[in-house]
Amino acid sequence: MSGPRNAVRLRFSLATDPDTGRPVATAVDAPGGGAAFEGAAFEGVPAALAHLVAAAAPAPGRGSLGHSRVPGGGGAVLCHVPEGGGTAEVLFVPDGAAGAPVPHPVDLWRPPGWADDERLARFARERADRVVPFLSDVRRLFVSFDGRPLVVAEDEQETVALWIALACRFLHRSGEPANAGALTFTTRAPRPHDAPQQIVGIGPDSPFDRADPRLLRARYRVHDGLGGEGSPPEPDPWVEQVVRSWLRPADERLRLAAERLRGRPHELRGVGLFRMLAGRLPAGGPGDAASLVLLYELVWGRDDPDVAGALELIRSCPPALLAEAQLRPRLAGALVGTGEITDEHCALARELLRVERTLPLDPVPRTTAQLLIAGQDIAAGGPAAEAAERFLRTELNMPHPRVPRAPLAWARRRLRRSETGARLPPPLPGPRRGRRTEWEERPGA
Repeated sequence: MSGPRNAVRLRFSLATDPDTGRPVATAVDAPGGGAAFEGAAFEGVPAALAHLVAAAAPAPGRGSLGHSRVPGGGGAVLCHVPEGGGTAEVLFVPDGAAGAPVPHPVDLWRPPGWADDERLARFARERADRVVPFLSDVRRLFVSFDGRPLVVAEDEQETVALWIALACRFLHRSGEPANAGALTFTTRAPRPHDAPQQIVGIGPDSPFDRADPRLLRARYRVHDGLGGEGSPPEPDPWVEQVVRSWLRPADERLRLAAERLRGRPHELRGVGLFRMLAGRLPAGGPGDAASLVLLYELVWGRDDPDVAGALELIRSCPPALLAEAQLRPRLAGALVGTGEITDEHCALARELLRVERTLPLDPVPRTTAQLLIAGQDIAAGGPAAEAAERFLRTELNMPHPRVPRAPLAWARRRLRRSETGARLPPPLPGPRRGRRTEWEERPGA
């Protein structure tokens, strides 16, 4: 487990009091060198911590984890009991700790990203009939005075942990991130009736009677994944709507989002729409060719993008991904399309030549890109301007029947504008010289 810098790491031995049968926790190591902890509070740690650990420690297991709040405030405790039992690894997190594991303490159970959106959505779809009743009860823990503890019965602690992760993610996405961090839980309670947490995991060998109607209807909300009936479902209509939207396939959610963003009051198009939709993807952008193709279709349809759109694509997506999505002709089409030449055209030309090894250009867009860059460089002065002038004088004296008129005319105007200070005579008529100019020797040219 990991936590903020001022969190206190402890280790407790776990035993059972022979007289009372109650669990007992005794601190084995204290901060600063393993000094014994007799129940007195060393700096920042409540004296009653041992009692909380004894009550809240989960059953042993590779992925066991419990999260509890210190009675009366002051902090939270994360507790893990390794396989074999006997000891508990504890992380005490004081309230207000910088970098505290909020909003999802359950994420400390595994490396970051162990339960990403796609895994949780797949988990929920496989248990679609149980998700709305479960999340409705989770919501009631925070919005209802009679919200009862939830008991989740599953074979494996990992399954309970995924239910808890689903609850945390739901609370966070529904605008209650503080509740997601405050949710208390245990992946498996050795003594379910004594567990102080809001979500209590149990296994098939638990002493909890899953058929007792008093427990099912009055004391707990039981969600049974072991074949029992569980508590009668009490679905919340608002939760139903949220879950229905959440469990839609990713492409369907993206299409619906595009439809809303194109309409009022947003009325987004082009780059703005692309950025908003890309931000809704799990990785914050297209991570594979299929998602990029869908994103392109939703923004630009079957048309070539405008120049700004082509620049956004080539700057935000790896060249290999653009090639796999077969968007090379679309990007080139944006460059050779009709319209007045702008600085954005020149920027796109440079980007296209930069990635030409991965996205090879056909002769026409390649020549167009070279003309635009040379036309811009001719005003820069110095060796770059001289190389650009040589290139333009040669290229503009050659027939380019398929290069669009707009870049040719723009390049001629740029050349004429610089002629008042030109020191180079026009090239002699005849075959094109064999040696490549300094400008053509640039990378990507």
